[in-house]
Order: sequence, then structure tokens, then C-alpha cells
Amino acid sequence: MPRNIVPKNAMMEKAEIKDAQRTMVFRHGAGGPGGSLGGRHVFFVGLRASGKSTVGAEVARRLGRPFVDLDALIQERAGASVADVVARGGWEAFRRLEIEALAEVCARPEPTVVATGGGAVLAEANRELLRQGGPVFFLMATTLLVVERLTRDQDPALRPPLTELPLTEEMGALREERDPLYMQVANFVLRAEAPVAALADEVLDRLALVGR
Repeated sequence: MPRNIVPKNAMMEKAEIKDAQRTMVFRHGAGGPGGSLGGRHVFFVGLRASGKSTVGAEVARRLGRPFVDLDALIQERAGASVADVVARGGWEAFRRLEIEALAEVCARPEPTVVATGGGAVLAEANRELLRQGGPVFFLMATTLLVVERLTRDQDPALRPPLTELPLTEEMGALREERDPLYMQVANFVLRAEAPVAALADEVLDRLALVGR
């Protein structure tokens, strides 16, 4: 089956959980102990506020690798906040910058830990870069979790809404749209609600198994 086609029950099949205490939900494509997923980098994908930057930064610290928050890199390159980029050129302008930024990071020779933006998987070019670039970890978050975090921690002036829907409805719609795309590129799926230290432990364990 082509990679860009998601089976109707893919989420149910891939996210079946037998042990509610585990941080790992699903794993595929790792090649077994000593195998290789190819590529040099380690990527985190998932909705905004799922913890990609927090967990990614901790993993990078433990590995002694550089860490890149893709949204921060885009803002640095644009000389403007995400909100300003969107206000000037719409989300389409931001997505173009996102493709350029991910390609730039993937071309770096030094192995890097990368937290992507929530919408990075929308572009097929980005999905292909992720597939080829290295192991991809999907932080799977419930709608309730991301809404709680966004309400508590996020500044809407820095990261504007994607729709005119109330936040809970918007995040529910985004999960329905994007979770299958995250699953397309993910080699490993983690519970976003788990503690950061436990998630970092799990990531390093999986990387050790595939010889990263």
C-alpha cells in the first residue's frame, strides 16, 4: 500500500494499548536490535502543545546533540513571529518557509534533534524529508491535553489560531486531520501526557535498539 494512503482503521490498529502505564503506544519500522532507520537526525511530530520542543530538547541534551525547534528557526529566518508571518502572507507563506527550514535542517551534516511544527506533516515534501531523515517520534496527545496546555501556557499573539472555531473544536478537528499524517511518518508513537523524563528515557531506549 502506498505510504500516502492511510487505511481507514489505521489509528485504531496502530494505537492499540495493552499496558496503560507504558509511554510507548506503538512502534514500527525499527528493524529490530542493531537495525537502522536511515538518516542522521531524530524528529518529533505532533500537535502544538504536545510537548515536542520540551521532550526534544531533553533528548538532545542527553545525546549531546544540537536541538532545533523548527518554528523558532522559521521566526529567526523571517525576522518575525509566526503571527506576523501569517498576518503578512497567510498560513501559505508560513508553510513555504516551513518546507525551506526543514530541508535546511535535514541537509545539515551534524546529527540533530528536531521538533517540527504541528502542521509540518501537511506538505508531502516535508513528509518525505521526515521519512528519509531519521527516526520520527509522534507525541500523540488528546484534545483535552492540548487545550489545557494551550489555555495555560501559550500566547495566542505568538501563535495565531488556525480557524475561527472555539479552541476545543479547532484542536479536535486538527487531530482528525493530522493524526493520520503523523502516523504515516512515525516510527514510534509516544503518549504525550507522560512525564518528560519518562518520554526521554523511552526515546533513548528506542534509539539504542536501532543503533542510533
